[in-house]
Amino acid sequence: MKTSKLLSNIKILIIALALSVGMSYAFADWTTPKSVAPTCVTDPANSSYDGGCLSPINIGSQSQAKLGPLTISAGDFRVANGKIGVGTLNPVFSVDVAKPSTWGRPSIGGSSPDNSKWFYMLIPGDSSASADIVRSNNTNLRIFTETARGGGTVKAQVVVTGDGKVGIGTSNPAQTLDVNGKTKTSELEVSRDVKVKEDLDVDGTVTIRGGVPGPGKVLTSDGDGNASWQAPAAGPREQFSFGGIYMVVGDWSTNRGRCAVVNPATGSCACPVGYGSGYLSDPYGGYYDAYYCYKIN
Repeated sequence: MKTSKLLSNIKILIIALALSVGMSYAFADWTTPKSVAPTCVTDPANSSYDGGCLSPINIGSQSQAKLGPLTISAGDFRVANGKIGVGTLNPVFSVDVAKPSTWGRPSIGGSSPDNSKWFYMLIPGDSSASADIVRSNNTNLRIFTETARGGGTVKAQVVVTGDGKVGIGTSNPAQTLDVNGKTKTSELEVSRDVKVKEDLDVDGTVTIRGGVPGPGKVLTSDGDGNASWQAPAAGPREQFSFGGIYMVVGDWSTNRGRCAVVNPATGSCACPVGYGSGYLSDPYGGYYDAYYCYKIN
């Protein structure tokens, strides 16, 4: 009898110990929820929202999939129909950024791991009409082409260096604008010097406005080779002026001295005023005496 009662007490003790250990294990395994419980509020900013319960996000290492759009913080971030919206619930572009950033305008950008180099694009805001591309002054801005997606032959088409030089067709521009190839423009205005190291082939006319151009002016160079339009300088004076020729009857005739051929300059057998005369001996075998008119300047 005593043995039976002892065994009964032992069984009760074992059951009590088992229940105690089980409850301790259950309480030790319990932790607070890792995310806020879902709510069932609608989004007043989005008329197309379905009004269903907001799903909690799994913060563990397992992947998570969701059917339909994903909205975080009611408009700060949304993924819908293959588009990502930042600051907008209705993204139009593949990545659509709408909310202002540090600069008071929407922006997209990135920095190097040590923040020593950066690049970003500023999107026009409500009070700004410009779209800006900004980079750190210790980097180049380059536009490349490649022969294969993600690789192949890569060639720089446009390069903007950190000090503001622009290269087209060259990756190392030496001047403010360095073009490796032909250029075409409807009009070119240069405010300073133009240096041509090889041939200059102009299919048309060249207009030089320096020196006040005008009819009859000539293109004149100064000692440094700078050309401008100037009035022509007076040429050297002629040392001898010819005033025509005339002839009179010679010695053999009783009409000696009679005018035979007039001087075209005077219409008579005389020289113009201020001109002297010179004798041409017997040009016609003595029949006529010829005289020429001249002046020493």
